Amino acid sequence: MITALSVAIVMIVLLAGINAANMIQTEQDSDTILHMISDNDGRFPDNNKDSMKVKTGSPQQDNPQQDSPQQGDAWQKNGSRPGALASPEAKFRTRYFSVYIKNDGTCDINTDSIAAVSRDGARQMADSVLKGGRTEGYNGNYRFKVTVKDDGKLIVFLDCDESLRTMRNFALLSVIIGVVCLALVTVLVMIFSRRAIKPVAQSIEKQKRFITDAGHEIKTPLAIISANAEVIEMMNGETEWTKSICNQVERLNVLVKGMLELSRMDEMSEKPEFVNVNLSETVRSSTDSFMAMMQKKNITCSTDIADNVRVMGDSGRLAELVSLLIDNAIKYCTDGGSMSVKLWINGRKAVFSVYNSYHGELPDDMNKLFDRFYRTDESRSRSTGGYGIGLSVAQAVVQLHKGRISAEKKDGGACFTVTLVRA
Repeated sequence: MITALSVAIVMIVLLAGINAANMIQTEQDSDTILHMISDNDGRFPDNNKDSMKVKTGSPQQDNPQQDSPQQGDAWQKNGSRPGALASPEAKFRTRYFSVYIKNDGTCDINTDSIAAVSRDGARQMADSVLKGGRTEGYNGNYRFKVTVKDDGKLIVFLDCDESLRTMRNFALLSVIIGVVCLALVTVLVMIFSRRAIKPVAQSIEKQKRFITDAGHEIKTPLAIISANAEVIEMMNGETEWTKSICNQVERLNVLVKGMLELSRMDEMSEKPEFVNVNLSETVRSSTDSFMAMMQKKNITCSTDIADNVRVMGDSGRLAELVSLLIDNAIKYCTDGGSMSVKLWINGRKAVFSVYNSYHGELPDDMNKLFDRFYRTDESRSRSTGGYGIGLSVAQAVVQLHKGRISAEKKDGGACFTVTLVRA
């Protein structure tokens, strides 16, 4: 998709540049002819004698049929293309007329080189141009130039119908070719990119399947180890070793559960059925369930939960999201520290935030906390028993609900904010 968009942008810029250059060149050619006719008092100059009078001011009396270097320089000075405009046929191909309005009120009209405009029509067009106040531009399909002479004003009109039609046809053809080429490029990119990324997609799919299969396979020996440890404790009583075995089994169970949860969310092809969830009740219930853990660490928790905040979502996943963030805050909150749980409405959004004080070192890029298995340091990981999976699961739940989750440093601690669309 990105490749096709890049090609489309390049093609649009290229076609726009080509058409702009074509338009500029067409106008330059028309202006060159208008300058020549205006300099020759409203008539197309001959390529020999008259042209030299107008362009260079030094007629070639000895050899009027041969172009001189000065004539070529004059054509180049006016910005024209000698091959097209300096040919003997240029005079007969050019459709133009001129109106010379003198200061004494008389008018000299030349319509010898055009059949589509009468003398009366030529005078009306000249009056319209003078009334408009412009010295050059377009009047319909005619490009005009107004030249102020000593004894009046000369208005020359050049019929540009053919050149304008050619320019429009070229623009239309370039757009059609561009659309066809873009369609072909898009189809080819889709075909070949699918083949190119197929091995990568298969590798990712195999990794997901491996995590799921390995997680289920690990659960069985863990259950056996836990059962054996309980039997040993029943026969010989609890010892330091059996207690350590049970603790490590519990840690592994938590790790496997988190890995399986992430794997399930990655493999979820369809969005679950969403219902109208009272997020206020979910946040209150989850906060109350963690009060015992807060009291154990002497944590002071303040709550500010708005009433009847509703969102469309999976009630189970949303409850898990709230519990994960509160549990994470309790784990990393300093003993005797402070926490806050807030829920409020911001327009069409429901905003939920959890803050906890923390005396350790937080990463400069707080979004790294959502990376799987990310730990700020080893001691933090070991003291809390975390594996860096909980926040990854929380992020996956928020993404499932088309929301946004962020983390920031605040008042010497960490604050996690979730934004969801209200129902």
